[in-house]
Amino acid sequence: MKKLLTLLLTGMMALSIFSAPALAGDQGPKMTQVVPGKYTAFENHGRVYIIGKDATVAKFKKSGHLPYTRTLLGAGPKGQTVVFEVDKKNPKLADQLVAAYKKTPYRMMDNGKDMFVYRAHSRTYVIGTPKTNAKFMKSGHLPYTKTIIGGGPFGDTLVYEVAKKKPEFVKDLMKRFESTPFELESNGKDYFVYKLKGRVYVIGQAKTNAKFKKSGHLPYTRTLLGAGPNGETVVFEVNKKDKSLADRLQKSYL
Repeated sequence: MKKLLTLLLTGMMALSIFSAPALAGDQGPKMTQVVPGKYTAFENHGRVYIIGKDATVAKFKKSGHLPYTRTLLGAGPKGQTVVFEVDKKNPKLADQLVAAYKKTPYRMMDNGKDMFVYRAHSRTYVIGTPKTNAKFMKSGHLPYTKTIIGGGPFGDTLVYEVAKKKPEFVKDLMKRFESTPFELESNGKDYFVYKLKGRVYVIGQAKTNAKFKKSGHLPYTRTLLGAGPNGETVVFEVNKKDKSLADRLQKSYL
């Protein structure tokens, strides 16, 4: 299946600070991560862009285009192609960006309060407090964890923060993560793929997508047992007014 490739992120770095998404999908580049003094990351048209110069960041926000690049296939947090800025006047820039990117945990999502999710070492990390999150951003290390092999959204190892003095902490954190739709893929317009409670959901309308992100529910669906990349049940959106929608989604996904 073409949707979920082997994730190649490895290593950590000392400090990374993440921004909220800016623009989405076909409306323009979406800023996903800022690592001070290192790079700014964007997602656009199914690719991850890593940019090192502030002037280039400003231009890319408007155009979604880099004039000179180096490309790594399948190196993105979701298996996307990663595109690095190349500066002809600074030949070392691309190498520096590649090295920093490979050492940096990649922010997948957070609610800014009690759940922060990263991809690193081909694992998914789930952190439950801003304090621990700040330390993880500096060290790339969690001192106490609960690990579930194969329990991640990509069939990867899932690592939860554990608070030794609060046994209920990790249970609450697991409940929050498991009940939150995790985006696997999107074109920002009419194709959205999520993992939720062990199932894969494929959605074909922006309006439905917005509701699903809040409720985790689709009113009308078509279900295929075992059709996911790791044998998951796959649930496709059905639209009574557009009978071709589910067929289109199924063809795109499989």
